[in-house]
Amino acid sequence: GRIGKAVTRRLIPFGCRVTVFDPVVEPGEIEDRGGTPVSWETLVGDSDILTLHCPSTDQTRGMIGRETLTRMPLGAILINVARGDLVDTGALVEALQSGHLSAAAMDVFDPEPLPKDHPLLQIESVLVSSHIASTSVKSARKLRETAAGIVACRIRNERLPNIVNGVAD
Repeated sequence: GRIGKAVTRRLIPFGCRVTVFDPVVEPGEIEDRGGTPVSWETLVGDSDILTLHCPSTDQTRGMIGRETLTRMPLGAILINVARGDLVDTGALVEALQSGHLSAAAMDVFDPEPLPKDHPLLQIESVLVSSHIASTSVKSARKLRETAAGIVACRIRNERLPNIVNGVAD
């Protein structure tokens, strides 16, 4: 889809090998954009970093569960910027705690919002952020100001204002 194409366009200049599973897009179109079309099984089994960019449908809900996570390479990273219900959160927590996955990054969750005491938020190798589908001039300015404020706090060795798990104390 549109987001997957944009991700591919951004990764190619870094020399990344981009493999793509998309049951809707023709393999030739994937190749024209610099990606390599592969099966779902190959994508899961060979990807050091697996990013999700698909809608929540009957076919995609729960697509990343315990079985899929165990087929991912040891030390792989999961990035979900699509929909929270694509990933079995409990299975993800287990895969991270066991060390099978080395990290995860996401801006969508199941349940959403995550409770402040959710185990996922206690794992140091998990990066979470808010899900921003679009921005306005005002929200983009606020985002830049917030990011700059966080960097300034870190430089001054002050407590970061947005830590929910206490790891950066």
